[in-house]
Amino acid sequence: MKNLKIIILSLFALYAMTGIAQTDEEMREEILNYENHNLILENGRELLWEYFLDGNVEKVDRILAFLLDNVGEHYEGFRIFEEHLLYFYTGRYEDILSSELKDGMAVVRSYSDTLSQIKSHIRPPTDRMYREIKTSMNSISNDIRAEILASTYSQEDKDFLELYFERLKYASYSENYTSAFDKINVLAKEYKEKYPDSKHNIYSWKNGTAVYELNDWSGTANLGGGPSLFSGTLDDTFKTGYQLGLEMDAYYKRLNLNFKLLAGGTKNRDSLVVDEVTWLKNTELGLTTVGLAVGCVIIDSELFKITPTVGMATFNLIPTTDEQDDYPEYKESGIKFITSINFGGSLDVKLGGNNYYYSNDFYPYIRLRYGYSMLQYPTKYDMFDGDMQSFSISYGFYVRGSHRVYDEKVESEKY
Repeated sequence: MKNLKIIILSLFALYAMTGIAQTDEEMREEILNYENHNLILENGRELLWEYFLDGNVEKVDRILAFLLDNVGEHYEGFRIFEEHLLYFYTGRYEDILSSELKDGMAVVRSYSDTLSQIKSHIRPPTDRMYREIKTSMNSISNDIRAEILASTYSQEDKDFLELYFERLKYASYSENYTSAFDKINVLAKEYKEKYPDSKHNIYSWKNGTAVYELNDWSGTANLGGGPSLFSGTLDDTFKTGYQLGLEMDAYYKRLNLNFKLLAGGTKNRDSLVVDEVTWLKNTELGLTTVGLAVGCVIIDSELFKITPTVGMATFNLIPTTDEQDDYPEYKESGIKFITSINFGGSLDVKLGGNNYYYSNDFYPYIRLRYGYSMLQYPTKYDMFDGDMQSFSISYGFYVRGSHRVYDEKVESEKY
């Protein structure tokens, strides 16, 4: 009986080992036979573009059809404007005019529709096709228009194809996006007036016609700093200071709300008694300012922007932590929470606007700021008088979004 148990256990162990070996072999085969859709997509797009540059329409059409059907359910072979420009190149006008594509041109297959859609699909690579297709299509646009005009489609369909082709060339990331859409708006309005009952009107007007208006709200953020100069007994007591920090702006049209948080330092020229504590000569002092101001943009050109401001701030002079470590009694002293009424202004030197995404306004800038602070001393600091002037230079970014306007507002205001 004992020998029988040993034989059964041995057979079971052998079977288990065989099962594991088979599983590993199957896994090895699965890995070796794995079809890398991403590699197929990248190589396919590169090959398609090579044939496009060679003018081989037949090969482009075949690769286009293959990639649309064989890149996997979680992959997108083409961005929507790439796919449809290639339809024009290969003469697939019937696909463009079909109701299924018409409904999906800018809605169903848009990458920006929902976050879940973005997460569930792997986007096409940013390759030569993406960078060059619009320029290349521009160079042959006259040939495509001639082919459309020579086709047997109705005049209504031909005009729509021309309108849509014009829109696709400027579908996104165009350097002249806004001016291009002005042209498209005119074409779409003409189409709507010429074919008021066209089946394409819903698309050509609502999705083809657009005016991108800049939002009323915008904002900036910048980092920088500069010297702080004192006057009166404040200047007799403290050396010229410096401050570095963050500045942020919120704009509503031309109105401005400015917030600043600055930190720096200075030294006292001679020994000084503050809060019954004697600060030795040349004590390292932290100089901080927190302020809020309102203003109005009076000049806003392509090169610069000028904004005068008025506001309030708090001013503090406290021994640094290193000084407090060396002289613990310093921890109980400080010139704190002196309020000030501030007058000043800023000059923003624009380093180049960029309407790369629709008509959003975005540019880096260098800001030169001057501020005059009328310090309001509480009774405990009545031994001081004088004000503070500050000069700063900083680097930052300006951002202003845009929104799309169409339909009745376009018709009534644009035209």
